[in-house]
Amino acid sequence: HWRVGGRVTMKGPTLRTVYALVAGGVLVIAAAIGLIMGSSGGVPGGGHMKHNAASPAPAGKAGYANEQARAIAALSDTDIADLKAGRGWGMAKPAEFRGYPGPTHVLELAKDLALTPAQTAATIRVMDAMRTAAIATGDRYIKAEATLDQAFRDRSITAARLAALIASAERERASLRQLHLAAHLQMTPILTTEQQAAYAKLRGYAPD
Repeated sequence: HWRVGGRVTMKGPTLRTVYALVAGGVLVIAAAIGLIMGSSGGVPGGGHMKHNAASPAPAGKAGYANEQARAIAALSDTDIADLKAGRGWGMAKPAEFRGYPGPTHVLELAKDLALTPAQTAATIRVMDAMRTAAIATGDRYIKAEATLDQAFRDRSITAARLAALIASAERERASLRQLHLAAHLQMTPILTTEQQAAYAKLRGYAPD
């Protein structure tokens, strides 16, 4: 032992040995912790790290790989049924979400909105006119998309024809959208301000 400043210390070699043992123990503990964390997926408690993102699709496979058998590539069977029935097809959302009620849903909520006979009759007129026009326009849109699809199917498409076919389809689609949005404009003044507010709440667009 050495005496330094009145205290007894270990000899040099013995002190170095203690340091080596301590350091070795730390390494062993660290290695053990790493082994435990690795076996539990890196999460304390034995759990595995969860990822919010969905597992990626197999490389090369399109998300719409099961849609190639459609009669018209751009339209599902549900789309075609909606168009043939003159339904809104989600085209009137700018009006629906911004305080302009739609005639079909107003009639569905007639009792809750306490519609008067005159209001009911006016709403039916708006809805019938919209639906009649939408069915005819929807039929033209379906045919335009079918023509575009067939041009690709039989490989007769050209750059010039492509532009014309797209213009035809989009013209009918734009007409459909105008029809549905216009019906909301016609519907709104038929209702009172209170009924419009009640419609928004009943449809879930405004807090109760």
